[in-house]
Amino acid sequence: SDGKLEVVVPSFVHYLEVLEGSDGDKLPGWPAFHQSNVHSSPLLYDIDKDGTREIVLATYNGVVNFFRISGYLMMDKLEVPRRKVRKDWHVGLNPDPVDRSHPDVNDSSIAKQAASEESHPNIQD
Repeated sequence: SDGKLEVVVPSFVHYLEVLEGSDGDKLPGWPAFHQSNVHSSPLLYDIDKDGTREIVLATYNGVVNFFRISGYLMMDKLEVPRRKVRKDWHVGLNPDPVDRSHPDVNDSSIAKQAASEESHPNIQD
């Protein structure tokens, strides 16, 4: 609103915060209340084409809410219809291609060096 960056933070349950990026202070009008849980990141989009981006927040119950920068929850919203999903929806997907049975680093000299530094922390090269 003042030309400086702000931080938009959805809490897990019922609130959306907007903080000043420079010092973390809450902007006036925030936090804003909504009716659901959030498992997503907010987006900025000019939904009403007035030149000012609103905050778009998708909620767990399938409602997409729009907030003005003042913290006002707009009456316009989208409702995503529920979809039935089979419990075994994941069966047949490609397995994870990353082999997680081995450590990422196989160089024993790195481990020896780290152990040496731990036992002699004040010795420098």
